[in-house]
Amino acid sequence: MKLAPVRSLPALTALGLAAMFAVGPSSDAEARTATAQAAYECAAMFDGQENTQVAGEAGIWTVTASMQLQVPESVAPGQRVPLNGVLALQMPEDLRQSMEGFLDTVEAYSDTASVTLGVNGGTDIHNADRWQTPRQKVGNPFVVKGAIGFPSFTVPSNASGVVKIGLPQNNVVKNPLKARATKNGNQMPDIVAFTGRAQASGAMGTYSYDLACWLKQPTAGIIAQIPVSASGSSGSSTSGTSGSVGGTSGSAGSGTSSSSTAAGSNPDDPFAAAAAAAEDGTLAEGEDGTTAADAQSTATGVALGQGVKVPLWLLATVGVIAIIGSIAYLALTRFRLGLMLKD
Repeated sequence: MKLAPVRSLPALTALGLAAMFAVGPSSDAEARTATAQAAYECAAMFDGQENTQVAGEAGIWTVTASMQLQVPESVAPGQRVPLNGVLALQMPEDLRQSMEGFLDTVEAYSDTASVTLGVNGGTDIHNADRWQTPRQKVGNPFVVKGAIGFPSFTVPSNASGVVKIGLPQNNVVKNPLKARATKNGNQMPDIVAFTGRAQASGAMGTYSYDLACWLKQPTAGIIAQIPVSASGSSGSSTSGTSGSVGGTSGSAGSGTSSSSTAAGSNPDDPFAAAAAAAEDGTLAEGEDGTTAADAQSTATGVALGQGVKVPLWLLATVGVIAIIGSIAYLALTRFRLGLMLKD
């Protein structure tokens, strides 16, 4: 009687262990996705508009901002909490129609995006790192989106109840368009929720726009409410830059931001990197496709390749099956050896 090689047993066991360890630490498994959106009024003026027929008149559009963040199920006093996710801006349909056939790609960035952090009855502004989208097609609907990240924040040692994370609020940053919009500047506030810059390109050429956005109607825009646990076992802390709830950098009405420019980027021409990446004609998809930001929108699987992700539960199941199979194989091998010895 010929036995199958026993060397396959270690391979099965290794496969099972690898699949089990690929699940990662419990802090990742406890993360959840939280989302909120709100309508903002956004004023826009393009470079050189002061010398055109619409000189001094900013376009004002209603824009829906949606922010999706990965947050822990709970936090503990003193814990440092990272925040990462996706920020998406949906532009109005009439703007998309006015660009059709003339401007077909768009990209944007902002150094003043933020969230609110609330605990123990107080609220602070927590500034994001630079939000910058890849160059992407103008889709239908017209959505501009990209990954957004924040410095880790520290939960106060005396925190109790919940930590509330909210959308950008009004009265945070100075409105740079107020003085330029001589014809309708009175229709916009002096201090807004966030500012940014967009660049649209197409058959008509390339145009850069300055943006200033504020909440159309006051709203808390709560993205997540994270319970504060006194057990101190709410996931692992992280290293890196941090602020603290009750002491985050940035203050309402200051007109300043602690956001940092991404390493290697050119602050004078932040669109240069995106333009270089798109020289081969490959552009990020619009709302009906997948962008680089989508890879950061969930923390529920392990990526195997472009657009392919294996759920953690499947990896765990494969690991358990592989280990059980290796044990069964070992038992069968011993049984077959026993039969040979009897013969």
